Amino acid sequence: MLAACTSFSDVDFFRPVSNSADLQLESQPPGAEAKTSLGPSCRTPCMLPITGYADLTVTFTLDGYEPQTVSIEAIKTNARTDLKLSPNPARAELRAIPPPEKPKPPPKKKPRVAAKPATAAPPSSSTPFPPPR
Repeated sequence: MLAACTSFSDVDFFRPVSNSADLQLESQPPGAEAKTSLGPSCRTPCMLPITGYADLTVTFTLDGYEPQTVSIEAIKTNARTDLKLSPNPARAELRAIPPPEKPKPPPKKKPRVAAKPATAAPPSSSTPFPPPR
């Protein structure tokens, strides 16, 4: 019976269970907007409080870079477990968007040269008319 009493005196038993955790957000390059599927957002590097046991996603966006989305798992192993997030910190390596290709100039056309006017043929000795008499 004494052993049972000692387990109730365990400090963790009386500690309230937390259903929130701080999610650390990082990006390379820094300064990206990190927006969670739950709504809150911040500029990296930053930290957001996450409440509840639902999985979520974080989308990192930065002008000139392709957006990247990272899935975050909310972990609760038993009734006495605080919320844990994995991965934490959540990191994104943003790739620069390549500049658009320059349009190719239209192919150069050869200048058109006006056709030379036909030259008159020299008078010929044969004509369709009989010679005068």
